[in-house]
Amino acid sequence: MSEIISLIALVLSFSVIIALVANKKNFGVAMILGAIILGLLSNPEKLLQTFYETITDWRVDTLVIIVILIKIFAVVLEETGQISLVIENLKRVIPERGMLAIIPFIFGLLPVPGGALLSAPMVDSEGRRLGVSNEGKTFLNLWFRHIGFLIFPLATALVVMSQISGININRLIVMQTPIFVVSVIVGSFYVIKLSKKREKEEIVKKKGVILETLINFTPLLVTIVLTMTLSLFINLNISFLISLPSGIILSLIIYKGRNKVQFVKKGFSASIGLAVFSIMLYKNVANVSGVAEIVAKYLQHTSMPAMLIIPVLSFSIGVLTAHNMAAIALAYPMLYPIIGNDIRLVSLLYISSFMGYLISPLHLCVVVSYEYFKPKFVELYKLMLPPALLMVVIAVIFSI
Repeated sequence: MSEIISLIALVLSFSVIIALVANKKNFGVAMILGAIILGLLSNPEKLLQTFYETITDWRVDTLVIIVILIKIFAVVLEETGQISLVIENLKRVIPERGMLAIIPFIFGLLPVPGGALLSAPMVDSEGRRLGVSNEGKTFLNLWFRHIGFLIFPLATALVVMSQISGININRLIVMQTPIFVVSVIVGSFYVIKLSKKREKEEIVKKKGVILETLINFTPLLVTIVLTMTLSLFINLNISFLISLPSGIILSLIIYKGRNKVQFVKKGFSASIGLAVFSIMLYKNVANVSGVAEIVAKYLQHTSMPAMLIIPVLSFSIGVLTAHNMAAIALAYPMLYPIIGNDIRLVSLLYISSFMGYLISPLHLCVVVSYEYFKPKFVELYKLMLPPALLMVVIAVIFSI
C-alpha cells in the first residue's frame, strides 16, 4: 500500500510542477512545492531533515552561486556589446548561409531565458535574403541556439547533470561531442535545404577586425579554458567560482563605457538560484522517499528495455516541463536504479530530455521565436520534430 501512496505522491507532485510551470509560475517555487507534496505523502518524518541537509550542503550552495554568476556573466557580455560585435565582425568573413547557423550559435553562448529573441532579428534579416520561410527561420534559430548546450561547460543544465550524477563535466562533454557534431551536420543539412544559394561574396580580411573579434571573445574563452583546466586539479565547483568572476572582471575591463556596476546588478537573479536549489531539493526528497526505486522496480518489470525506457521517459518529461534542468531533476532520481553512474546512460538521459525541452511548445525560446517569426504551427513542428527524434535515436545507438 505504501508503494501505491508513493507513486500517487510522485504523480501528484509531477502534475503540480508541470501545471505551475506551464502557467508561467516561478519555476523554483513550483519545484519546492512539488518536493513538499512528495515528501509529505511518501516520507513526512524526513522532510524537514532533508530540507536542512540540502540547505547546508556546500555543493548545493556553491552550485547556486555558480548559476547566478553564469547569469551575471551572460548579461555583462550582452550589455557590453561584446558578443554582438563578434557577430558583426564574423559577417565580414563568413558566407551568408553560414551566418544562419553562426548567429544563433554564438548567442547560445549566453544562457539566458528566452535568449532566442536576441538572435531572431539577425536570423530574420539573413533568412529573408536567402529565401528562408518563417518556419525555417524559427527552426534554425532554435536549433543552432541550443545544440551547443550538449558540450558547453557553462550550460547550467550540463553543470547540474554533472553534479547530480557525480560524473565529471569534462567526461560528459567528451562523451557527447560526437552527438554534438552530428547535430551540427543535421542542422547544416537544413540550412542548405531551407535556403537559396547566392553568389559567393568576397571574403574581407582585415587584421584589425580579427584582433577586435579575438579581444571581445576573450572573456568567454578564458572562462571556458580556465574552468576545464582547473577542474582537472581541483573540485569543479571551486573551478567555476574562480573562472566565472575572472571572466566577468575581464569583460568589464575590456569594456570602456560606463554603468559597469549596473550590468552586474541587472544580471543578478535570485530566481535562477532558487530554481537550482529547488532542483537539488527535489532530487534529495525523491531519494529519501524511495520513490525512485519503486518506479524503477515497476519499469524493470515491464517488457520495455532500458534503452527504450530512458529516452522515452526523459524526452517526455523534457516536453512536458519545457525545462532541461527540471527534466533532469525529475527523471534522474526515478531512473537512477537503472542508470546508476553509467556515463553512457547518463548522457542518453541528458540528450533525450534536452531534445524534448528544445522542441517543447512551452519552452520560452520556442514561444518568443514563434511570436517573432509568426510561423504556421503544424509546418514548424514538421521541421522540428524529425531532427529532434533522430538525435534521440542516434544517442541510443551511441549508448549501446
